Amino acid sequence: MSQPSTQHWRAIYIPLSQIESIYGHGNFDDVGDELVYALREICGIEDADRRCRLDVDSSHVNPWFHVLIFEVADMYEEEFEKLVAGVKKLKLWDESFQTIK
Repeated sequence: MSQPSTQHWRAIYIPLSQIESIYGHGNFDDVGDELVYALREICGIEDADRRCRLDVDSSHVNPWFHVLIFEVADMYEEEFEKLVAGVKKLKLWDESFQTIK
């Protein structure tokens, strides 16, 4: 019997303030749809629903640091770079937030 594979997850952190400036107050569903679309169309990932997850981290006392965490699993470096390019096209990339762990 084979062991289930362990997925390797990578995260992109998107400031909630950036999302709200583009999509409107509290409109996180639309940005989630755009990110999954980017994963499917730009990166060619057909099983996007199983290979991504979204979460919000609002634990910091300062709302400026609240982020949407877009995690993707098992991507080759080239695929991930295409995804980052897609996030940049959506104007959601902020380099200063990518060091959050």
